[in-house]
Amino acid sequence: MRLSMNTRYAVIHASFWGAYGSLWAFIALVLEYNGFASAQVGVVTSCATLLSVFLSPAVSSFLDARPGLENRHGAMALLTLAAALCLLVWLVPLPRPFVLGACFALIGAFLSSTPPFQNAMAMDANRCGIPVVYGFCRGVGSVSYAAAVLLLGFVLERHAPTLLLPIFAALTACGLIAMAGFRLPERPDEAADRPAEHRSIAAVLRSHPRFALTLLGCMFFFLTHTISNTYMNALVAKAGGTASAVGTSLAISAVLELPAMTLVSRLQKRFSPGFFLRFAAGAEVVKFLIFYLARSMPLIYLGHCMQFFQFAVYAPATVYYVAAALPERDQLKGQSLIYVAGSGLGGALGNLLGGRLLDRSGIQAALLLGTVSAAASLLTFCLSTREDSR
Repeated sequence: MRLSMNTRYAVIHASFWGAYGSLWAFIALVLEYNGFASAQVGVVTSCATLLSVFLSPAVSSFLDARPGLENRHGAMALLTLAAALCLLVWLVPLPRPFVLGACFALIGAFLSSTPPFQNAMAMDANRCGIPVVYGFCRGVGSVSYAAAVLLLGFVLERHAPTLLLPIFAALTACGLIAMAGFRLPERPDEAADRPAEHRSIAAVLRSHPRFALTLLGCMFFFLTHTISNTYMNALVAKAGGTASAVGTSLAISAVLELPAMTLVSRLQKRFSPGFFLRFAAGAEVVKFLIFYLARSMPLIYLGHCMQFFQFAVYAPATVYYVAAALPERDQLKGQSLIYVAGSGLGGALGNLLGGRLLDRSGIQAALLLGTVSAAASLLTFCLSTREDSR
């Protein structure tokens, strides 16, 4: 039976986010099983985050210079490399911590660099007149991620984390097969004859100082968000939870994202993007206060329910904020800067500082850092978006 392009695109997202959840959601468990200390886990995940900041633009430039290649080819190349490295780690004993850590850092970088090309595939299809419903397909990915982390959390109660490696490779292979069939008809490049206007990043920041301040808030926001994601196992352990509780926690967060993002899209005409950013940062403060005070799993689960008001609001709000705060010529750079400041710099700092504090002082110290950083994010957003209202 021939799959429609919309169904095929949904399979691509389901496979990718299922694979992402099967490995990277449990990366701390995998690395600690292989003898990595918490600080070393932070170094590996930080390197993966920082590498992705440079890798994605590099692959984009490579594809732009070769008209015969499509965005799906970029995604396929990155995922093929990730799966190959994963199988190498699974089948071949590698020296620890440097070689093994470098392999996992590269796997993470390849994974983190893939979504922009998958997103572009949907836009390419729509421009060719092929209806692909991005929101629905991305929602399927969220459900797949939630199912993967929930089921694998229970599997890890009885099996070693090394089992995640072939599962990741198998799910990635399914996505690669779906991408191979995602072929679009050739069409003339309408933008080829229009020279792009280039402005440096420094020029964009000088022209929009409040936007630059918002980037600082994004860094603080993601620093906090990364601590709870990367060191989920330590967070759950302090409340007496096990690996299955880690999976349940991640699944709760993932399932709540789709309805919240849909709600923000519907309300964005009534409330400004700045309001949503402030709201998300406030929810993050509450979330980390719950984590800091929690001594039982019900409170940990309650904290994860705050994902509905926190990250699920923040993610679409940043897109709307850039669209409202910057002129069209700076839109692409603005979205890139949000990514670099948030998941890039903020993610790297969260991994490094969180891991170091976890090793030296325990999870409570890392959670205190996250709470302070969330408060700094709220304060920064209040200053940078104080006149942003409807």
